[in-house]
Amino acid sequence: MICVPLFAGTVLTFIYIKRLSDDNRNLVVRSLEIGRETEKLIDHIEELNRTAQQYMVVGDDELFSLYTQKHSRLIDTLEWLEVLIDQKKARALLENIRTVSNSTFEQIKRKSRHPDTEIDTRRFEKLADLSDNLRFFSNTAIQKQLDTAAQRVKTARTALYWIWGTSSLFVIAFVVVFAWFIAKPIRRIDSRIRRLGQGDFDGSIRIHGPVDISELGDRLDWLGSRLSEADQIKERFFREMSHQLKTPLASIREGAGLLVDQGGRIDTTHQREVLEILHNNSIELQRMLDNMLNFSAWRADPGKLYRESFQIRQVADAVALRFRASLLSHNIQLRVDCREDMVVKMDRDKCRVVLDNLISNAVKFSPEGSCVEVNIVEKQNELLIVVTDQGPGVPEGEREKIFDLFYLSEQPGSGAYRGTGVGLSLVRAYAGAHGGRVDVETRPKGGARFSVVIPQG
Repeated sequence: MICVPLFAGTVLTFIYIKRLSDDNRNLVVRSLEIGRETEKLIDHIEELNRTAQQYMVVGDDELFSLYTQKHSRLIDTLEWLEVLIDQKKARALLENIRTVSNSTFEQIKRKSRHPDTEIDTRRFEKLADLSDNLRFFSNTAIQKQLDTAAQRVKTARTALYWIWGTSSLFVIAFVVVFAWFIAKPIRRIDSRIRRLGQGDFDGSIRIHGPVDISELGDRLDWLGSRLSEADQIKERFFREMSHQLKTPLASIREGAGLLVDQGGRIDTTHQREVLEILHNNSIELQRMLDNMLNFSAWRADPGKLYRESFQIRQVADAVALRFRASLLSHNIQLRVDCREDMVVKMDRDKCRVVLDNLISNAVKFSPEGSCVEVNIVEKQNELLIVVTDQGPGVPEGEREKIFDLFYLSEQPGSGAYRGTGVGLSLVRAYAGAHGGRVDVETRPKGGARFSVVIPQG
């Protein structure tokens, strides 16, 4: 359909150019014939005058017969010129030549019968003058034919502009219509794919358009339903496994803690180290299970918050206490800089999860003998939580990926576990639920700096 206007414009152009070529060729041929017949008529007039004058002197019948023949050819030429020339003045001139020539022929014809007949010789001069005028009108007629041809070329050029302009407008209109007709469902498909990529499997898509694109929309609905089923299975698995593992792990943690507290009864240093490792790893596993449970709960009811006012320093100290064993085993210092009386308004449990995951991430990537700093301040109705470590930092290519679900950084850490890739995703989700944001940067002297901003207005 897009090609039809161009094809039609091309055909019309071809037909118009052919017609113009034929018309101009006819005009040129007609101009040549006018010029040729005019010169022939002028020659006939000169010969006719010369023959008439010879007959008037000699009086020979053969000259009269020759004069009659030339007069007949003159009349034939006049009739043909009248067909070729369409100017009124030129036709009037031709008619005048015909009248003078016929009247002269009648006088000479009478003289052939009556030799004493007088002939008005001024008629010959008038025919000569008329022939000169005829040459002028002939040139005028030829120029008119050429002007007509030029005007037709100009008109043809304008017509071609209109044809191609109209064809181009039709093509552009078709392109816009079809682009909209095809692009609109494609944009809807793209939006659906983006939502699927972000974990939004609800809803369906109905595409109205070409059959192939409509079928693609149906395939996307089928894919969304399958992904939703897989996501539900995964959620159930996380929830069930987390709950199933939480009880025995709590028992192991309590038993290991009891044995560590009774360290005086342990006979060897090696046994005590084993117990400490068991106790620390049980705490780490407990934190991982808590993250998975929090993740499952958040996915089941995203955006659910229980805002309350509380002193954030108490929450930060409680979280820091959980890392006491891990900090001691790796000789890492943890400094918390926060006013004792600072009161914030947010979800207490989610605040604890944010601090827990940020500090855990910092400790995991901090080298032995380094320091992790936690700074909590409030300014301009915003709560700012900054966690800084002295580890390898976050490569520029990973600064967005580390907040993706289940993404694990390739940077080496000091902990025994690499994590599940859930912690920083929860940090971003909880910060976003409070209307805030989380950023990360690598300090010039090394180490990562995580900043969480929570509005308090």
